[in-house]
Amino acid sequence: MNLMEEWGTGIPGVFTAVASEGLPTPEITELPKSMRFTIFIKNHHPQIEATPGTDRGVQENSKPTDKSDEVGVQVTGLSNEVGVQVTDQVRTLLQRAAQAPRSRVELLSALGITSHPANVKRHIAPLLQAGWLEKTQPDSPRSPTQRYQITDTGRQVLDGSMA
Repeated sequence: MNLMEEWGTGIPGVFTAVASEGLPTPEITELPKSMRFTIFIKNHHPQIEATPGTDRGVQENSKPTDKSDEVGVQVTGLSNEVGVQVTDQVRTLLQRAAQAPRSRVELLSALGITSHPANVKRHIAPLLQAGWLEKTQPDSPRSPTQRYQITDTGRQVLDGSMA
């Protein structure tokens, strides 16, 4: 198909591109019948503690990610306490849910993103964990009619009297 040149000039280019983004050096692992080339991307969900050799995350010595476009979940200290920063995206989600119970598609489309499960984990799950949103059908979490609504605590956050 002539899709590869077979000279190996692409690999140095990948190393250069990764270094210019401030990401950790890729890992090359020799497997019995193949090779694995792992590029560590920025961690978009700080609650996920990732290590090299796993399927997600960044190495400990990598640069911190730019979280300006994220919901802003942070793990504080060594406890399980989670602090959610009130960003514009959080306000948008809470405002949408305050109008009426919304589906995940409706909430995430307000942010201009798809309802991919990773986006649900990144943007909706932290608000559920913080108690700012709740499921309308907690006993049927995977129901196609599941909606998310703002809680009283979420309303306080939205009004600025909390967080």
